[in-house]
Amino acid sequence: MNSKQLSNSLKNTINIIGMEVSQLRSKHLGQDQNQFFKKWEKGAQSEHYRLEIIRNWNKINYLIQKVLRSISPRFNPTTLEHNGLLFYLAYRIHFERISLSKATQEYQISKITLPKRFLHHFIQRIESFNWKIALQSKNEKEKISLKYAIPSFCIDRLLPVLPQSEIQTLFHKMDEMARNCTFTIRINALQLVSNDVNEFIPKLERFLHQNKIRFSQDIHYPILYHIPIEFKSRILQGALYKAGQIIIQDKASIATIKCLDPQSNDLIGDFCAAPGMKTSLIAQFTRNQAQIVATDFHATRLNSLNYLSNKLNIKNTHTIHADSTQTPFRKVQGKLKFDKILLDAPCTGSGTFTSNPALKWRQNSTFLEQVTNLQQKILSDALECLKPKGILVYSTCSVYPEEGEAQISKIQDKVNFLKLPSWFSPGYTIIDIDSIFIGRLQPHVHNTAGFFIAKMQKK
Repeated sequence: MNSKQLSNSLKNTINIIGMEVSQLRSKHLGQDQNQFFKKWEKGAQSEHYRLEIIRNWNKINYLIQKVLRSISPRFNPTTLEHNGLLFYLAYRIHFERISLSKATQEYQISKITLPKRFLHHFIQRIESFNWKIALQSKNEKEKISLKYAIPSFCIDRLLPVLPQSEIQTLFHKMDEMARNCTFTIRINALQLVSNDVNEFIPKLERFLHQNKIRFSQDIHYPILYHIPIEFKSRILQGALYKAGQIIIQDKASIATIKCLDPQSNDLIGDFCAAPGMKTSLIAQFTRNQAQIVATDFHATRLNSLNYLSNKLNIKNTHTIHADSTQTPFRKVQGKLKFDKILLDAPCTGSGTFTSNPALKWRQNSTFLEQVTNLQQKILSDALECLKPKGILVYSTCSVYPEEGEAQISKIQDKVNFLKLPSWFSPGYTIIDIDSIFIGRLQPHVHNTAGFFIAKMQKK
């Protein structure tokens, strides 16, 4: 790469970071970001720094603000380029421990103009920053929030149900999984000629060995393989993935459908189904014999489900554009009632910070209240659509008790809770339901997204 290309690449990265900083400070994502990214192409380098800076947003922002206040004369960065450069340099110096000369060299390569005296002081003070001194005046929650890059809102939500040390471990693990993670592939039996997973496993493992891809088979579900993230491109470019014989899917999704235990003669409702990954699992476990009705409020997401159905050879699935708080089945008496319903409810996404770190900084009381109100309405409607003795599995990719235990406590007089796999972690002890009937998958325990799962039988 010549000097001009190097400069353009670095400037591209810095501008993308500047845009993210602007968006995080505004507390919302808007159309401006999409328009911006049309101009600035996200490459591997820019994506790495973008995601890591988002992941550590409050920590880096605090660091920069403390340093800016210590420099005289004051300099107030007002442009995307200036903000992007300061965050980029702060991350490189403080997290990746590059030398001050290297930081200066990268600044010069970027060809972004800053006052030289200010830049000199900024780089020096970032390098010598002392967290112990900086956090002396902070209370314990603020110290945890800044030291471990955990939103204070998340700490408030979890302190009643988890010890402080486990909260730190939980969030540290999510960040660690993002940096040194594995991803999970599953075998899609619907695209196999014989539909026999056991027959396909040797072929898959030969492919992995031939392409020098490290892997481990899951201890609970043999159709799952865990692979270091460094080999992801080899999987995506491989013939098995392109043929739809293997797909990428989190273990928590498989666990959820296994709890539903779909059978070939079932009429199954998949509420809030898009983009359809769990729908595809229901089809696979029933060998395309069950009748599946997949609904979602978002028409564009349903298009993704229809595309996935074709790619993965999913049959007997009927997609309906519908509001799951008022589905078209709820008033049908004794006819279109479901044998089983999967409700993987819309949620805050607090269990998915590994893959979507920007969600960390969108968490607040208003968002949580909106989501829990929606969940309650959909859960109530799902029960109306279920046959007596029918099975309902309720799941959310959230670590908050408000979206799990608190929700099912509102319907416990209408259902009997059914036992979950013993390897699940118990749910939070905030309700009078035996912990064997409510379960959680935790990143720091199971190496999955954070999930709540409950299996219920309608009375």
